[in-house]
Formats: sequence, C-alpha cells, structure tokens
Amino acid sequence: MLQYSDQKPIITCSTGNSGNTAIAVLRLSGFSSFETIQRFFDLKKVKPRYNHFTKLLNSDGVALDEVIVSFYPAPHSYTGENVLEISVHANVLNVQRIIKVFCDNGFREALPGEFTFRALQNNK
Repeated sequence: MLQYSDQKPIITCSTGNSGNTAIAVLRLSGFSSFETIQRFFDLKKVKPRYNHFTKLLNSDGVALDEVIVSFYPAPHSYTGENVLEISVHANVLNVQRIIKVFCDNGFREALPGEFTFRALQNNK
C-alpha cells in the first residue's frame, strides 16, 4: 500500500503523458488559496468554476504556454481541497516543463491514487 506522508500541494497530469497529444490536463490540489499561485498566470482574478484563458508563466514571469484554467475552491472540489485544472498544449516536453515549474515552487508530483485518497480523507 502506498504511503501518503505529507500534506504538500500536489500536481499530476491527469490525462496521461506518455505521448504527444493536442491537450493535457494538469491537476493541482492542496494549495492554500488561488492567490498563492496567481503569479504563475496572467490573470487579475479568477471566478470559481469558470474557464479562463491565460498565459502560464514561469518563476521569472516568462510565458511558457497559453492555457485554460479552472479553479475549484475547497470544500467544493473533488478532493475537498483547493483544486486547479490547467489545460495545456500536450507536447510531452511542455507538460514535463510545466510540472517542474510547480515542483520547484512547493508542489510535488502526486502518487498514484493520491487525489482519491485526499478526497476520501475529506469525506468526498
């Protein structure tokens, strides 16, 4: 059985990233608020449960991709935590680069089944 040992924010490619496709969906969960990750997006504010077209920025403010983001605030999300879904261009290298940006800034890659584990922990 896998051991989920911390409550760090997590990220994964929920659509699989074994090959190049048109779109990949990255899912993030467990961050304290959208404001804590807002610096990665060219958005002034985000409306929950709406799709927003924006640029995804690295830590230096350089645009990495044009993306669609959807924010699901806690407790009304799949995991019961704040969740962000990012639809990105799904070149494998692009997906890996974006995941690395978040992992370099406090996130870690989710273990298999960890999103569902967190949902069960939060009575979802």
